[in-house]
Amino acid sequence: MKGKIKAILFDLDGTIIDTAPEMVQILYEMLKRYKHPLPSYKLARSYVSKGSFKLIQLGFPNKSNKYLHELQRQYLELYASKNCADSKFFPNIHELLLLLTKKNIPWGIVTNKPKQTAAPLVKKLDIVNKAACIIFGDTLSLRKPNSAQLILASKQMNISTDEIVYIGDALNDIKAGKSAGMYTILAGYGYIEDDEDLKSWNADSIVFHTSDLTKKIFNLLNR
Repeated sequence: MKGKIKAILFDLDGTIIDTAPEMVQILYEMLKRYKHPLPSYKLARSYVSKGSFKLIQLGFPNKSNKYLHELQRQYLELYASKNCADSKFFPNIHELLLLLTKKNIPWGIVTNKPKQTAAPLVKKLDIVNKAACIIFGDTLSLRKPNSAQLILASKQMNISTDEIVYIGDALNDIKAGKSAGMYTILAGYGYIEDDEDLKSWNADSIVFHTSDLTKKIFNLLNR
């Protein structure tokens, strides 16, 4: 970390918003429709940050890509119809965002989730008008672990990448953040498989509770 921290960027699913109950339930609905066995909720939850295609792959193993993409299309239609009814902030996160806003600390969202599914979510939770920037998974042709989205967010906020913290719950988040030259925090409370060696991801910090995330962010801001 070279510069003084001036801004915070967050991943979306598994970092600030708990979308797992809704996304897993939709997978279960589809599996029941096609009479496939259901994976455990714990296992399915750990796949949510990997995106809808990986979630479909988990439920429908050994299927062709063409078939999986058709299932993904059906999945996204169901997801859109739910209108994010069961998705909500993780505990303490809404308060954290309000506090950052109150203290005039710019913050934003960088997610691999496409605009079609992410935009209704951030609108419902009243993030749109408070975030300094929102970069969706299809804003650019390149996505995390490539650093392009984070660099774009840095440019939109007019803040150097080494003055920004990026927080996410996936290895791709940490890889992208480090590649961009940002301070990285791994959200260990997010959608992570039990057997993952989190230390090997080489995040600058790991937090396992959202209350600890708030403390860590303000410790960095006050350095």
